[in-house]
Amino acid sequence: MFLPLLFATLADRATPQTDSTPAARAEPTPIVATVRIIPDDTARPPIAFTALGAELRLDGTRPADGRLTRATPGELRVTKVADAFTSTLAAHATSGERLGAVLVEIPGERDTVRVRLAGAVVTAERLVLPVESPELQGQRLAQELSLTQLAADRDDAARQLAEAEAVADVEARDRRKLVPANALARARDQVRLLDARLATARRQLALLDARIARSRLATEELTIRADRTEIVRDR
Repeated sequence: MFLPLLFATLADRATPQTDSTPAARAEPTPIVATVRIIPDDTARPPIAFTALGAELRLDGTRPADGRLTRATPGELRVTKVADAFTSTLAAHATSGERLGAVLVEIPGERDTVRVRLAGAVVTAERLVLPVESPELQGQRLAQELSLTQLAADRDDAARQLAEAEAVADVEARDRRKLVPANALARARDQVRLLDARLATARRQLALLDARIARSRLATEELTIRADRTEIVRDR
């Protein structure tokens, strides 16, 4: 049985806005898995880290009596940033030393999924060195150009709004109509629209910067095989 740990399924779903004016919204908190590897002896401290990605593959075989149980063999594949634990995990992979347990915790908005692997062994480790991506740099330059153009358009719209407000003051004072009645409302709507587009473009640039920063990190991929795997969902 194949069971991917899909973080997106635990994420909040955005509620549609009924107002025509784009509303500011908080950035969703990314859902991440926390992994704790407990050695087979108490002399060494556990290894804890945040996973960049995780995938759990469960064995679909049944025991001899034919009954299904919640504890089945499984394989966990985890991607993490290379850090001070990398050499220790590499030693586990080369020695085949059995671990005490591996605990994976995925917090959600309504519940938390916990996976426990017992009788676990690190069967493979792969170190991936970063490579500079010209495509990401090109996307960032294009996003910066778009952001600059939006800022210029917003400044122009702000000037037009100031002119429309000045004309409206003259109309109110002299009691005569100089421009169409909806000119001021249109100018205000245009400024609000460009403000929203600017905010979105800045968020897109921040996400791109974060992606570029992650691409510059060395990562490692672990494969952990366990005799028994248990999945518990706390509500």
